[in-house]
Amino acid sequence: MFALSKMQELKSYSACFQRVILLASLILCCFSCRESEEPASNEPSVKSTGIEVLKGGGAFLRGELSGHLKISAHGFLIVEDTSKWDLPYLRFDMGKPTISGKFEKKVFKGLVKDRKYFYRSYIEVGSQVIFGNSISFVSTGSLQSTITKIEPALGYINEYIDVFGDGFGNDVGLTWVSFDDVRSNYWTVTDSKISVLIPRHIKGPNFEVKLHTQTGGEIFSMPYSLGKPMAKSISPQPVGVGEVLTITGEYFDAEKDWVDVWMDEIKVEIIESSKTELKIIVPENITSNDLQLKIDAQLQSVPQELRVKIRMPEILSYPDQGNVGETITITGKNFNPNPHRNLIEINGYEVIPIAGDTESLIIKIPDVPYPEALGTLALTVAGQKVEGNHSIIILDRWLKISDKLPFSYFGSVGSFVINDEAFVMTRMNANSLSLFKFNPFDLTWEQIDTQFVSHERGSLTATATEMYLYLPQETDNFFQYNPKTNAWKKLKDFPSAKRETPVMFNSGGKIYIGPGFYGASNLAVYDPSKDTWTELGASNMNNRVYPQNFVFGDEVFVFDGALNSGDYEVYKYHIPTNHWSISATNAPGLRGGTTAYIHNGKGYSILGTLVDGKNVIEFDFQTEKWTVLDKMGLTYRGGGFSFVLKGKVYAGSGDTGSVLGSRELYVLKDDD
Repeated sequence: MFALSKMQELKSYSACFQRVILLASLILCCFSCRESEEPASNEPSVKSTGIEVLKGGGAFLRGELSGHLKISAHGFLIVEDTSKWDLPYLRFDMGKPTISGKFEKKVFKGLVKDRKYFYRSYIEVGSQVIFGNSISFVSTGSLQSTITKIEPALGYINEYIDVFGDGFGNDVGLTWVSFDDVRSNYWTVTDSKISVLIPRHIKGPNFEVKLHTQTGGEIFSMPYSLGKPMAKSISPQPVGVGEVLTITGEYFDAEKDWVDVWMDEIKVEIIESSKTELKIIVPENITSNDLQLKIDAQLQSVPQELRVKIRMPEILSYPDQGNVGETITITGKNFNPNPHRNLIEINGYEVIPIAGDTESLIIKIPDVPYPEALGTLALTVAGQKVEGNHSIIILDRWLKISDKLPFSYFGSVGSFVINDEAFVMTRMNANSLSLFKFNPFDLTWEQIDTQFVSHERGSLTATATEMYLYLPQETDNFFQYNPKTNAWKKLKDFPSAKRETPVMFNSGGKIYIGPGFYGASNLAVYDPSKDTWTELGASNMNNRVYPQNFVFGDEVFVFDGALNSGDYEVYKYHIPTNHWSISATNAPGLRGGTTAYIHNGKGYSILGTLVDGKNVIEFDFQTEKWTVLDKMGLTYRGGGFSFVLKGKVYAGSGDTGSVLGSRELYVLKDDD
């Protein structure tokens, strides 16, 4: 029984094996047949199989190829004239085929309605082009396009937008996009979406997005706009001048050359730019602490709601005292980094800084009026003014107390004091002399007109009650003025030859006139009680211009007015004996254009032009020696005036080099 079963099992295995062998033979046979057939279909060939013209526009072009392994490109050509296949109206290159068989191309654009065309398929094999047969058709036109939306809702210049719709086609060579009349050079096309770059050279932020075909017809358009640049936050706030300010927002530009930022119409420097962030430098030349921000981007100039706030400057320290012209340092915070953009003031006068940064400023104590010997410091940055917490004590002995004299004075006519009232007589213009009376309480001057034609080289002197005026002319040359009655009186003319800027002094109520700039060197005396002149003979003085004199007791010392290198001498005139001599001590240097006064028993010559016009020199009547003292101001001046009023010494005006006849007035501080 077991043997029978075993025999049957072997037969079953044998039958199965025979079936497998039969199946393998059939497969091998089929494969051999296919191998024998492939060479016949492996040679490249192509044919045009037909066209389907669509009712709504466009067409399907169809073809068939074989031998795809040897084909490098395939496609279709369309012409209107069959003699111009080498210059086709439309060409559709579909690239290298992946399989043999049928292929087709849907033509969306470029076809004109009711026009007859011819098409044929082609393949490229190496350098050879093989064409299929030609088939004609009459077009129903191109497929109608519509735009349904554009994304994003607002655009960025020089970035892509997506235009959605229908019937765009799928060939960038047949459809293109313009923004109004400015064509974009970059786009991609599918039947339902065009991605296109907004070019930088469009003409404005609002325009029409237009689709065009190769045939020149406009397909469809939709209005579109660039986004407006908008600042949403500013940091830091407030900010210091010269610091970096970060503006975050939208619709800026990734290229900083295409963005401008303004603060109160001042263009600022941009150091970094992106579509959503700007980094700028707060400009040095701003004048306000609350600034209107404006951003120019996306072809739009947009004032922003956010405003830029500037930090308040702080003054932390500066010296308590100093001399005019001394260099001092002001320390603080939030200064303008450009030192010259900080408005520094002392007593209301602008001070030009030497150097500085955001935390320090170096200045010189300016040569400005200090009526109370105190300087008040103020600093303005971006329209914000702060004041120092203490005054600077001015240590100079000579204090400028005004720079607003109502007249300019140079050399003549002179100054005088009568009954505790000070006067200066000077030329006002080419045709008149004026007299000015000084008010020491408010530093004002009262102008008193005269009838005199200008004589800038006259001289004057005064007694206790009247002033006497000499004018360098042959007649009508001597006058008296009474301040109490404000009356002028013509006196007997000076009897000798006329002279300019002569020595003129009072002694014992009598008036003396001596040598001057040119003319005779004789001396004459006038007696007011008799209205008579007496000539006293020649002096041993040489000519001087604006010579100065001291009357001390019975003696008169005449000095300065140097004209040449030898004019150092000090001449001494003894009044009772009418005797001239030369003092044993010369003046310390050539001095011209000086002014002189007597104070506390000593004589002083100040200012001048030939040596150091800032020097003050002191004369001791007992020893007849000179001592050089401190200087008066920072600038030399010649031909100024001086007077002593109620124990205070005043001096001013004169030629400062840059100004002929300055408007400045100084006072000598009382000794401590």
